[in-house]
Amino acid sequence: MKPGREGIITQPTQYYLDHLLLTENYEDLAPCSLVVECTLEDLNIKSGVYQKIEAVIAEDAILTSNTSAIPITLLQQSVKHPGRFFGLHWTIPAFTTRFLEVICGDHSEVSKGEYLWNWPSIGAKNPLSCTKISGDLSLID
Repeated sequence: MKPGREGIITQPTQYYLDHLLLTENYEDLAPCSLVVECTLEDLNIKSGVYQKIEAVIAEDAILTSNTSAIPITLLQQSVKHPGRFFGLHWTIPAFTTRFLEVICGDHSEVSKGEYLWNWPSIGAKNPLSCTKISGDLSLID
């Protein structure tokens, strides 16, 4: 970030890179309190990924999907703990937009949704609470 320039991020780029974990090793996710899945828009693939994630994360960790095509309520059927499962959807490009959807499904726990809504790492994002209908069509609550 250039000095004197106002934007979404408040730290140098390297700070964020140092705090980002991209991994193919599910064991690396064990200490995470929030996991965002971002894989192919295929229910079978996502279900397999969720099983592997849930095998290593704590029961109070929040599991989210960055899906833009599959309803969250449908995805909740693929997890052991549907109350902790949400959609967390950034618009592209995420690093320049202020918009973030927090998407609840039929089984989402209100307290965990509130945590996401107030999540400190959102930074300058403007969260919207949404009920996902299909694709990129949402109803704002």
